[in-house]
Amino acid sequence: FLCALRPATAADLRLAGHALGEPRERASTDTSFDCVRPAVRGFTATCTARAPHAIQIGAVPLRFFALHYEGEKLVAVEAHLPELRFQEAAQALAATSGEASVEIERLRSGMGSIFENAIHVWRDADAVLRLEQFFRSIATSSAILTTESHLGKLVIPKVTNERTGIKDL
Repeated sequence: FLCALRPATAADLRLAGHALGEPRERASTDTSFDCVRPAVRGFTATCTARAPHAIQIGAVPLRFFALHYEGEKLVAVEAHLPELRFQEAAQALAATSGEASVEIERLRSGMGSIFENAIHVWRDADAVLRLEQFFRSIATSSAILTTESHLGKLVIPKVTNERTGIKDL
């Protein structure tokens, strides 16, 4: 069950101060990032924040923050935050990026509970900023800034029950 409520566009999308296309040198010379670890999910380089809680979306501290590169250019920004602060993050992103389109999907947790997962999406040219309420668990939300072509590297498709249309978390 998906429901697109409102179309949205935004100029110069950013996530936690980062925009697509930034040079890798910005993070590799910043001591608050670890760029030594191997790249993940098919990117050529990944830099992770050493203290993600010091980075915020609005006033929401993050649990995880990574910058993903292809060559020397930033192609994806990935952030995880507490689900309990999802609405606050959505309001902060709307304040800086404008109104989002919102999709609602029905999910079933591992314990069998069924609930609604809100996904807010902002678009600007080729950029996509996606805020998902339940990302891989009921306790974690995610914010991802990337392009349509890279989104599949970061968002794992959920299995849908053909009979009920409900997706498994």
